[in-house]
Amino acid sequence: MATQTELDRYEHAIKHLNRAIELKVDFVDAYIRRGNFHRDMGKLDLAIEDYNTAIRLTGQPAEAYYHRGIAHGAKGDIDKAIEDFTKAIQYEPNYAEAYYYRGNSYVIKDEFNRAIEDCDKAIQLNPDAADAYLIRGNAYSSKDEVDFAIMDYSKAIRLKPDANAYAARGNAYSSKGEVDSAIADYTKTLELKPDYIEVYVIRAGTYVLKQDYDAAIADYQKVIEYNPNAARPYVTRAIAYSLKGDFDSAIADCQKAIEYNPKAADAYLILGMAFSNKNNFDLAIANYTNAIGLQPNYLNAYYERGNTYSSKGEFDNAIADYTEVIRHVPNHAECYFNRGIAYSRREEFDLAIIDYTTVIQNQPGHVPSYINRGIAYSLKDKFDNAIADYTTAIQIYPKFAVPYHNRGNVYLLKSDFDSAIKDYTVSVQLNPNDASTYASRGAVYGLIGEVDKAVIDCTKAIELGLNHPDIYFNRAIGYNSMGKLDLAIKDYTKTIEINPEHVRAYVNRGVTYGDIGEVNLAINDLNKAIKLERDNAVAYNNLGNIYSNDGDFDAAIENYSKAIELNPNDPAFYHNRGLACFSNNDFVRAREDYTRVLRLNPDYAPAYYNRAMAWLRERRWDKAEASLKDAADKGIDITAVFGKAYQGVEGFEEKTGLKLPRNIASMLRQREEEVRTSSMAENLLEFQTQMKQYPFENFAARSPQPEKQVQTEEQTQTLSDLIGLPQAPSTMSPGLFAS
Repeated sequence: MATQTELDRYEHAIKHLNRAIELKVDFVDAYIRRGNFHRDMGKLDLAIEDYNTAIRLTGQPAEAYYHRGIAHGAKGDIDKAIEDFTKAIQYEPNYAEAYYYRGNSYVIKDEFNRAIEDCDKAIQLNPDAADAYLIRGNAYSSKDEVDFAIMDYSKAIRLKPDANAYAARGNAYSSKGEVDSAIADYTKTLELKPDYIEVYVIRAGTYVLKQDYDAAIADYQKVIEYNPNAARPYVTRAIAYSLKGDFDSAIADCQKAIEYNPKAADAYLILGMAFSNKNNFDLAIANYTNAIGLQPNYLNAYYERGNTYSSKGEFDNAIADYTEVIRHVPNHAECYFNRGIAYSRREEFDLAIIDYTTVIQNQPGHVPSYINRGIAYSLKDKFDNAIADYTTAIQIYPKFAVPYHNRGNVYLLKSDFDSAIKDYTVSVQLNPNDASTYASRGAVYGLIGEVDKAVIDCTKAIELGLNHPDIYFNRAIGYNSMGKLDLAIKDYTKTIEINPEHVRAYVNRGVTYGDIGEVNLAINDLNKAIKLERDNAVAYNNLGNIYSNDGDFDAAIENYSKAIELNPNDPAFYHNRGLACFSNNDFVRAREDYTRVLRLNPDYAPAYYNRAMAWLRERRWDKAEASLKDAADKGIDITAVFGKAYQGVEGFEEKTGLKLPRNIASMLRQREEEVRTSSMAENLLEFQTQMKQYPFENFAARSPQPEKQVQTEEQTQTLSDLIGLPQAPSTMSPGLFAS
């Protein structure tokens, strides 16, 4: 647009031309010149009237047709412009300018080959016609023949260093991803034409691609200085602020944009995204809703609102928004993917699988969908399907740790511990800083009894910053198995600090306190576990053991009975109560408990021996003899165990006041020449009360969402897509059809 000084100059020139025409009404050149001034002032209809008069007055109207063609082009009437340029060429076949202006018109009509032909002709007629190279470059660029375009732009710049040529070449470099060259050209453009606002916008977008957000913000600031009351520059600067992570400045810019244009739907969208990034989900949703209210089919707003609903845990609303986008864009892969995540969170795994499958059908190499579908299959206990999906993800992207980790989890759930360890090992090789994989592998090592390796892996997970109670819990079990009870207690304590309601940690620490003779601490821990979980049979059993070992058999029996009430199918509870009853001289009840043990588990060898001891106390010699034979048949060294307990037959008779029948005494009498073996000590352990500690936590088995779910870039950040790169006009405007 012309400046006021230029307008004043044009008006002054028109006055002189008016006087010339008054003096000579058929002064063709005066009409053409006055038409040019009218055109430059934006008075296109007056310009066309002057050109019409010139055409009527002259027998050689080529120049008048040429200029009228430019005026028609400036009005947007491209077909009339082409007609005029064609007329000019008919009257003057060597009119180079008419050829490349007609070529420019063909570019606007997307008839690129005809545009190139016209520019070729213009260059043939005038090899130094810079604008012809520029227009042909635009045609090549529109055909995606970018290298040819750059060559033409470069030739145009050599002939005439023009701002439009630099801007166009900058766009061509940008389309090739050569952002530094693009920025250099945009910068040269602005040196030549400091008020070329569109190029500030384009260069800002290119800086965003380089993630040089400060430079982008500076360019947007320049745009705002030129037009401080326009909403759009504030919106684009807000995007740059958001990508920089300065969400407060982004919010301020969006609010400024809305102040200038309350119907700026984009401003509400970016404002919503900024609030979402600040985890202010309610305000984010309110702004997305405002954007949708202004533009009911604003799919970006539905998509982002769906993401925010999902982040807020409102999966029904998220699904509704994703579905609305899919209704308009049936192949919107990101919406299917994110809706699949929302369905998974609602535990509607069949629907999640359908959505992930849709993504895979449209994008067979979409690794995140294979991973997340694998999770859904795993949670439906379709382990083979899950393994197949993780394997496909690995084949597509073998350097990605997540599918190895997740496949390891499934192998763990299938009790294929070797395969699980192999996958976890590959995962930590690919991502050595993944604490969760060390934790998972440590759990597997613990489950297979390789407690040294379990402790090492748990320690590594802790060093990497994983402050999860079950990591300390598992390491405590490892230390316990290694006999490092003080370290075990320390880790159980840490587990409880992180999760004061970790029942299993109280149970196991209570057992460990019992092992080191801290009876009161053991009782306190087990009572705490029971307080947190009233139906915890294991805690009652272990509390019974503590009381039994401390000689309080009545309290022991009471707690064993509670354990049995909660879980009547565990033979160990009956066996432990039987031992307490026996120690409490209640031999009948003890014998009844041993009998219940054998009903539940006929191969439970110690119960045969202990029941025999109860029969002896009841003087039921035949029953005792039969039980002793059963114990021996089950592998119990009855003479060794009996000798250890009573120092032989004579010791038993002296202690109990009972005289054993000869046949039973013969069965139990020690042979002097018999050497005690280590198996005797192992047998003796079976006849003591049995503590029950919780084993290593299997993360994959316990977690409701065990595997690592993957989110796509599209879900977590869409600001880059919203920016876009504003392109310099593919025509030469301003410059050719400028008004």
